[in-house]
Amino acid sequence: MTNDLRVNTAKTEVVKFRRGGRFCKSDKLLYQGSEIAFVSDFKYLGVKLRTKGGFKGHVRLLRGKGIAACHKVASKMPMEKISLLSMERLFLAVVLPSATYGLKNVIPYLTDSDLDYLSEVQGRLVKIWMGVSKFSSTRKLVRAVGWQDAASLFRDGTIYQGMTNGNVHPLVLSAHGKDRRVIAMFLSNGFHELWCSAEKCYKIKNDCICRLCNTNTLTDDHILKCSWIKGIFDTTKLINLQKFLRTIPRVN
Repeated sequence: MTNDLRVNTAKTEVVKFRRGGRFCKSDKLLYQGSEIAFVSDFKYLGVKLRTKGGFKGHVRLLRGKGIAACHKVASKMPMEKISLLSMERLFLAVVLPSATYGLKNVIPYLTDSDLDYLSEVQGRLVKIWMGVSKFSSTRKLVRAVGWQDAASLFRDGTIYQGMTNGNVHPLVLSAHGKDRRVIAMFLSNGFHELWCSAEKCYKIKNDCICRLCNTNTLTDDHILKCSWIKGIFDTTKLINLQKFLRTIPRVN
């Protein structure tokens, strides 16, 4: 049985699925006198197939595309001015399709670490929106904007319905531009030594007390809980908060 199908040998490659090691001497494939090259991975219908099996290569590919989409959005939109709701809509409309192409077909074979790696795309857009470094804490900032962790949403497929859990703090919701960046810096770094009444105390302890609001339940997200911050936010910009806290003397 013959047909008129023509094979472009210059664009045709072969993936041999194996555990590893070198190719056998007999691993040669000829088509009409032309040798077809063996490769370690190949993208088929948008899904990256690896010679050792698994889809870690495809996850890395999706993560790269998702992060590229985040920076594309940032180059086109004034991120300091857009609202949290607009940022979520941009993520769902622009970033998510790039980061999840073909994901439904391979997600049963992905590990939790694969999904955690892919969920960094979610954190990258949040960090751009808040104006902080990509090395800032992803989980703390995602939690601060009231988003659910993308890894679990990828697994059950509900990420396409939105990520907001309704627990966004009013301070984060109302902050703009540089104030938003200050909040993100305090959430990521803690700056416990600025809050604590004890001098040179850099880690949270059971007896730590906030020297501004006198609470004894200090946490890494104290900037969102401090009653003193809530009192000044309407009249004072947070951009100089770190410098201002360093100028307040400690009372023993």
